[in-house]
Amino acid sequence: MFKPLEGVKVIDLTYFVAGPGAARILADWGADVIKVEPSFGDPGRGTGATMSCPTNKDCNPFYTAYNANKRGLSLNLKSEDGKAILDKMLETADVFGLAHYGTPVKPVVEHLERNIPVILEIDIQGARSVKQRAGELGIEVMTVFIAPPSFEELERRLIGRGTETPEQQAKRLETAKIELAAESEFDKVIVNNVVDEAADELWNLIATEFDL
Repeated sequence: MFKPLEGVKVIDLTYFVAGPGAARILADWGADVIKVEPSFGDPGRGTGATMSCPTNKDCNPFYTAYNANKRGLSLNLKSEDGKAILDKMLETADVFGLAHYGTPVKPVVEHLERNIPVILEIDIQGARSVKQRAGELGIEVMTVFIAPPSFEELERRLIGRGTETPEQQAKRLETAKIELAAESEFDKVIVNNVVDEAADELWNLIATEFDL
């Protein structure tokens, strides 16, 4: 089996679809992906019913689809012990995946100083803030915009998922218009025509940037 990432260690702290899905691809390609969940468990474990996917306490195909082939553990990152364990794991990690609303500067800088690549999954405002702060700190960053083939296709996909109310759909589509208008601010743009192909293109950018 083709495993180009064998020997690469990834710490995955991401939640919901895009982040875990990207880490799943890395695991499928041979990386040792360790999923770190909060003490109460990844919120994605309770997702499924709204995606027309049957779930129960011991079986969640939706969660498994995005987290298969990973190792995992639960850490309370608000405790000193939890932080110490994560820091120890990061000492030997090749990639650190983080998805939070508001990205603390200190751990990012510390990981870069240890030559640990950092990948941030953030919104438009977050990307702008990171670029500004990185410039102030003299850190080079590469920003990547994941774009739909068209606004019409985005609308079709959103409605087809059936996970939001009409009001929520309208709000997300209005937000999408603003985000799509900011596409030119990014260093690279990947058009998500086919998920697997877009994921391959994203990984090639990451591998080139971090010399993996």
